[in-house]
Amino acid sequence: MTLPLICAGFAPLQKEAIVYKGNCIIRYSNASFSGVVATKPMYVAGAPANFSDTFDAAMRKLLNSLGAEAAGGSSLKKYASGNESAGADLVNMFMQCTPDLTEQQCSDCLGTGVQTIRDCCATYAGGRVMVPSCLILWGTYHNFFDSVSQPIPPPPTRAPAPTSPSHEADVLPPPPVGKSKSMRTVMIAVVTSVSALLVIAVVVLLKVKRKKKEQPRQSVEGESLSFCIATATVHEVKKDHEK
Repeated sequence: MTLPLICAGFAPLQKEAIVYKGNCIIRYSNASFSGVVATKPMYVAGAPANFSDTFDAAMRKLLNSLGAEAAGGSSLKKYASGNESAGADLVNMFMQCTPDLTEQQCSDCLGTGVQTIRDCCATYAGGRVMVPSCLILWGTYHNFFDSVSQPIPPPPTRAPAPTSPSHEADVLPPPPVGKSKSMRTVMIAVVTSVSALLVIAVVVLLKVKRKKKEQPRQSVEGESLSFCIATATVHEVKKDHEK
């Protein structure tokens, strides 16, 4: 079962909750808790065992050294891990804070966990102390770090910013020499053809207008000419009749 389902099952109507499960912590709230140290509620678990003073010394050394290393991490990750030999055993330890904490806040949170381990569990063969803002895990089994030290993926790379339009002309390759000449020839041919068509169209329009103006004159002159011929014919007929 995943942690979100666990939260939904235990606290479906709660405005805030925290669940400790395995090596993980899940927390939600209707109030912001970023940058705020929370050391309650605390979860402590361990496996009691009778170890020698060598084991106790190894535990103390790890508790003292890993806290400062984890607190000094970046805003992306604040964790540290290490191991110390304890005779025939090897003590492994892992410490982590939520990355929103400052170095001092992380140090204070881990300090609470370290003190708890010293008070109750320093001789445990393995265990964990977990609070909302940090956790400490330790154990002597050989694959301890396989379950707690997962590599953090690198931040996504940003896509290069697009170049401004004013610089596009600087990066475009120049056109081929032969292509520019052929395009220039085509443009000249097109302009010449269009000019010739315009001239022909103007001439045709002028001729049409001139014909339209001349046609009425021809009809008038034709009518007057016919009238004159008719008059002359009548006059000649009268003269012939009088004779």
